Amino acid sequence: MAVGIRPNKALAESSGLFCNKGIVVNDYMQTVTDASVYVVGECAEHRGVAYGLGCAIV
Repeated sequence: MAVGIRPNKALAESSGLFCNKGIVVNDYMQTVTDASVYVVGECAEHRGVAYGLGCAIV
């Protein structure tokens, strides 16, 4: 369990990806802004929840 971390979403925001608590993704982990961008880990926000498990943008 990761406690007390915050998603670093600055790069995503500056790239125009839609962010809230994290980078907002759908059920397939695609960003809602651009389906060719996938997000996992601490930066992803799925259904309103950012879990905080590490970050990788593919």
